[in-house]
Amino acid sequence: MVITHASNGQAPEPKLAWPFNRDGEVNPELLERRDRQMGINSSEKRKDRQDLVDMANPQMGVDALKDALPGPTESIPGVRDSGTDDPAD
Repeated sequence: MVITHASNGQAPEPKLAWPFNRDGEVNPELLERRDRQMGINSSEKRKDRQDLVDMANPQMGVDALKDALPGPTESIPGVRDSGTDDPAD
């Protein structure tokens, strides 16, 4: 996904965006700071969205960075790669 946004009327510099698909991929300090700045609670949002898990479809590339990041990661319920049949990972 390429994100473009500029509030000054100038053409923005394109930036590549990559979603975090597994717990442990994002630096916890960045997540906390983002939550504070946006006035949200990611843990509460996840709880509120549990009813959507059964409707989630596998997506390509979910596990692309699975083993590339430092530290352990674990799957998120409902988020799975289309290249695997295992619903838990």
